[in-house]
Amino acid sequence: MVSNLQEAINLHKPFLDNKYTKWYLELVSKNSNNDYVERHHILPKCLFPEYKRSCWNIVKLSAKQHFIAHILLYKMFEKNTKGYGKMLTASLRMKMHNTDNRYVNSKLYEQVKIKFGKYVSETQHWSEEHKQRISQKLKGIVRGPMSEEAKQKMIASKKASHVPKIWMYKGDKETKVVYDKINTFLSDGWTKGVLKEKRFNSQYKEKQSQKARLQWKKQKELGLIGNLKKI
Repeated sequence: MVSNLQEAINLHKPFLDNKYTKWYLELVSKNSNNDYVERHHILPKCLFPEYKRSCWNIVKLSAKQHFIAHILLYKMFEKNTKGYGKMLTASLRMKMHNTDNRYVNSKLYEQVKIKFGKYVSETQHWSEEHKQRISQKLKGIVRGPMSEEAKQKMIASKKASHVPKIWMYKGDKETKVVYDKINTFLSDGWTKGVLKEKRFNSQYKEKQSQKARLQWKKQKELGLIGNLKKI
């Protein structure tokens, strides 16, 4: 029974002996003291599900540290192996499930995308048997212009799923209203259109200004201010 991280590493020898492994193990050696942290499995749970709930295999990292950890991980496996492919996938998911607290470096993300595409092209090959099955399924399928009946069915389906709306306002309120309820809203004092005055009043300007200040503060805390180059 494995009781700590070092025992698990000695048993499975999952990582290459390179500088990326050294940096990674140093990064995950202690919990972050940031206010915002994310749980990270040191030995990836997709490869080592038996250690998914082991306390010694879970560390709390800041959002930035978590992203860096996944960028290092795929470089710790032999190319075109199962671990390499899964860690590339995990790195891409860090971007898809981005949060306000995580800054994802665009160049690093581009590198991962390129490497992932190359990995798929070099490892995911269809067998001849699979190709034959696909070919047999496609035989006899008539392809050509869409029939008028099919077009009408498609149009009817789109109309059924689409509910048209228009903007209406009353006082300092505005909302979108479905066509069937326009007369009801008109009788209640609402007017068709957008409340343009809202875009220029002082309260709206102050709200937008406050939002911009908060965004600037967040960027500064992430260390992005002053590091951006003018294009």
